[in-house]
Amino acid sequence: MSSTWTRLNDTDPKIIYEGNWRTGGIPHEYNTTTHGAVNASGSSALLTFTGIQIKIVATLDTKNPKDPSPIFNLYLDGKLVLIYEPNLTFAGAQIVEYQQLVPIFSSPILDNATHTLLISNQVETANTIWLDYFDLLSLNPTTSSQFPPDSLDSPNSTQMESSSNTPSLDVPAANTEKNLSLSVGGIVGIALGILGLALMIMLAFFLWKQEKKHTRKWNAIYTLFSSAYNITKNT
Repeated sequence: MSSTWTRLNDTDPKIIYEGNWRTGGIPHEYNTTTHGAVNASGSSALLTFTGIQIKIVATLDTKNPKDPSPIFNLYLDGKLVLIYEPNLTFAGAQIVEYQQLVPIFSSPILDNATHTLLISNQVETANTIWLDYFDLLSLNPTTSSQFPPDSLDSPNSTQMESSSNTPSLDVPAANTEKNLSLSVGGIVGIALGILGLALMIMLAFFLWKQEKKHTRKWNAIYTLFSSAYNITKNT
């Protein structure tokens, strides 16, 4: 599931300001607008939002280094989560009048639900925390959630059906190829066996013929010598 950041300016109507808030704005601030509770302890700002995280960015303004530093109490869903007290008092060093784009709060990851953020100013002082903007992180609906799980027209369902049919088509093809290769191999083996048997029969016949031919030759020679011997003997 993807997420999206949305920026709310300090002037957004979703933010409900109570008490003595002043509007301001100088260059480099978001939309050149801010809200600050100057010398107004007890003033508050309430934001109801839906998402999983919220961040606050502000401008810190040192109007009078001899005044106390401002304090913001931040409540998330009714629970105090931060006491923000920047040091804007004079301590012998050079004071920077404006500190812009200062992140003063970042919530942990929350449940994906509706939440409330309450900012309460605790001190009456000229040194001011000027609210500049709020960043909200929300979850986007996934593509599959746009289709009912049992929808047959869902692209996901179609894809799953296609992928599930693929193995049933591949297995018979593989078996057919295997059977075909075995059949060709068997035929070749039988043919070679028959050819080898025929060669063996022909060789045996040839040897038998040669042996028979030599036997007749030796029989004739033996008969010839026997006749000559008998003639010599009788003489």
